[in-house]
Amino acid sequence: MSEAMPPPGNELHVPLVPVLPWGQVVSVLPLLAALLASVVAYWPALQSPLYADDYLYLNAARNLSFSDIAMAAFTPLSEEPLLAPVTSNYWRPLHILSFELLEPLFGGNPAAYHVLLLGIHLASVVLVWLLARQLSGRRETAGIAAVLFAAHPAPFEGVAWIASSNNAGLPLMLAAWLFFARATERERLRWRGLIVSALLLAAALGFRESTITVVPAIAAWRCLWWRRDRLRERSTYAPFLPFVIVLAVYEVVRTRFLTEPAITAGAWGLGDHIPGQFWFYLKVVAFPVSEGATGSAHWAQVTAGAAILSSLPVLLVLRRWRMAAMVAAPFFAITVYAPLTLGVSQRYVYFPAAFAALAGAVVLRELLDYARLYIHPRLLWPGVAVGLGLLLLLGSAAIHRRTAEWVEAGPDTQQRWVDELRALYPELPEGGTLYCADVPLVLALFNDVNLVPTVSFYYPGVTARRIAAEDLQEVRASLGPDDRIFVPVSPARK
Repeated sequence: MSEAMPPPGNELHVPLVPVLPWGQVVSVLPLLAALLASVVAYWPALQSPLYADDYLYLNAARNLSFSDIAMAAFTPLSEEPLLAPVTSNYWRPLHILSFELLEPLFGGNPAAYHVLLLGIHLASVVLVWLLARQLSGRRETAGIAAVLFAAHPAPFEGVAWIASSNNAGLPLMLAAWLFFARATERERLRWRGLIVSALLLAAALGFRESTITVVPAIAAWRCLWWRRDRLRERSTYAPFLPFVIVLAVYEVVRTRFLTEPAITAGAWGLGDHIPGQFWFYLKVVAFPVSEGATGSAHWAQVTAGAAILSSLPVLLVLRRWRMAAMVAAPFFAITVYAPLTLGVSQRYVYFPAAFAALAGAVVLRELLDYARLYIHPRLLWPGVAVGLGLLLLLGSAAIHRRTAEWVEAGPDTQQRWVDELRALYPELPEGGTLYCADVPLVLALFNDVNLVPTVSFYYPGVTARRIAAEDLQEVRASLGPDDRIFVPVSPARK
């Protein structure tokens, strides 16, 4: 934000002078601490094997040519069998295509993919820091935002699970906002920057459709605060023209030129589940305790959620436009997940957590402006530094623990099943069927959607079918010459 253009509104404005005596170098320390803490927090994920949907994407990348997978990826509601479980519910062409580009480089080495995912997360932390500094004009706000985002443990699966690489949309959407803010910070618009911003939005949408929520977040920031006193001028809305074009093209393409539904009813739908799911995500963003928490932790989360829910109308009534604009952003990011008919999961708050970190940093920095009237900076800022350090330590420890437990309960369990299968059958004849009993739960979900690609990944041309233990005798009696049965010695953990 340009210091030469003070925003409208009645917030308390303190001259933008360094409040820390160490200057610019020290202002980067919170970012460096957040990056280091993120590496330590997600270290267990680097040892995680392939898991669930990972096999679906990699198996398709191995068996389809570039042209075939590109056609399947960019065709909405594609019927390509190897990708149908994904393309029937989502249109994420760049996410699907990324595996076609990465598989020849990384093959089946999960560590390489995990390093890439961690890099994407670190890039998101940096962009949260840059965007907070751009929007607030204050280095302290940027440091607070980076720490808040890095310390949020709820969406750890979004970094630990290879199939969640569609979260690459987050740094792209944050970069889109950053370029937009820089292109509009002066009276004369920088159209080159606005075009870059729109292209970044288009790329983000190609990875995940929920990145569209950055558009209302930017609109709230510009109209509710930055240009609030000039809402009647066309120049206030002119910068959104590239966004309008991108969204129009996006809607036309993903509906096959308006001839198909944009989103299937199987993924999103209107219903009485929406308020409850919205409340779930709001609580998780506000106070990310483990799922199923009870007692004081549960009520602390409820209280925090209620505080966030009431903060937006209170800020609007009090005419605190800057804080209201930023607090609105996580509301937009949460709203898109509320209609999901696939249930709730904490991993979906990865995008809302970034917006919440930006909002929390702006609000906290405003409150610290008031606190400076009563507490000497030599006491205030060391206290803030200690508090942020403690938050980062606790958040990183929670992420490390949750990630390690998730790897043990999920990917490691599936890998033990795979290892036993491969030890029993080093090779299988093409064209046969592998009948599997007692498979891990993750392979049996959604009508065995992950069982077939997992088996095909190691045994090309082999079909897999799950059978119940009581049907073993009947299946054995009808086996073909190329068919096999696999019953693990160690029962699968459910």
